[in-house]
Amino acid sequence: MPYLQNLDLSDNSIEDGIGSLISYFTEISGRDLPFTDLNLENCELTCNQVIELLGVLSTMNKQLNMLSIKDNRLGSKIGAPLGKYLCCGIIALDVGDIGLGSFGFLEALKQISKELKIAYINISNNKGGIEAAKFISSLVKHAPKIIAIDASYNLMPMESLSEISSGLKASKGD
Repeated sequence: MPYLQNLDLSDNSIEDGIGSLISYFTEISGRDLPFTDLNLENCELTCNQVIELLGVLSTMNKQLNMLSIKDNRLGSKIGAPLGKYLCCGIIALDVGDIGLGSFGFLEALKQISKELKIAYINISNNKGGIEAAKFISSLVKHAPKIIAIDASYNLMPMESLSEISSGLKASKGD
């Protein structure tokens, strides 16, 4: 499988089948992944499955360049594991419409304490409110290579702009 770069299983109701993929990743733990991009959009995954997936992916020598788990109803419980996974070196992450909510953004934010490699992130349609703005502010401070953030439809109040502005002022950018 040396030439496979993108594994896209989107829009397949794989539900419990993700366990086979997680078992494979566990088996090759500590080695390089055989591909760089993994798309699991709209696969009816559960929060516990994705928490397990993120945990095993974080043990790989070489991280994914891109992971998409958008359109899976994961809820706010995924926030902390997502924040931890961001610290592992992922470059592009799509978590649009996973049901993070304010609490999920708050929990993700608590995990970010070092420089991140992330360059693109989609956090759209998560109804994060002011906590989404605080997450964005922290993200731009900790991710000098960030070039795109899609935060549309997060129901951010007006004071979110000053929160994001303070993050932009404090950012180190390359």
